[in-house]
Amino acid sequence: MNNFVEKNTRLLKFYGITARIIGWLVVLWAAIPAVFLCWMLLRTNENRTASLGTLQELVFQRMLVGIIMLGVAQFIRYLFDAEYRPGWILRHGDYILYVYAVALTGAVIWSYIHTAKILGESNLDIVRDWRWLMLLPSVLLFAAKVLILVGLAQILRRAMPMIEESRTLV
Repeated sequence: MNNFVEKNTRLLKFYGITARIIGWLVVLWAAIPAVFLCWMLLRTNENRTASLGTLQELVFQRMLVGIIMLGVAQFIRYLFDAEYRPGWILRHGDYILYVYAVALTGAVIWSYIHTAKILGESNLDIVRDWRWLMLLPSVLLFAAKVLILVGLAQILRRAMPMIEESRTLV
């Protein structure tokens, strides 16, 4: 691995800087409207449901992706810079990924329950209904996202000590 890092130091530096810039832009792109939306929710009582859905998308879909990008930037810098110590995001990256998986699960469940309330359908007999098959592709995509997040968290948890050990041997 050290051979790969030595050969591709310039490319890794470019990727690290790019990931850091994109990460901060995505975090800011989500944080600024989220703060404004929270302020609007506190001031008015109108259309809370749509605002909460938008806030959920901003935080869970965008801001956490930006934080993960910042973690990727820290990981890349950790690979090629021998003096660099892992930042907070990288040290707690596995927990961030777990929290993101749980938050995504909660957001999807809340979305389906909320949609069912809006549509006024409280069918307990949904298993015999054919319409549940239309949810199958989105459920499979959601399951893939959660499994990827949990898998990445496991990889990060196991890889960081091995990388640290290989750095001390060199």
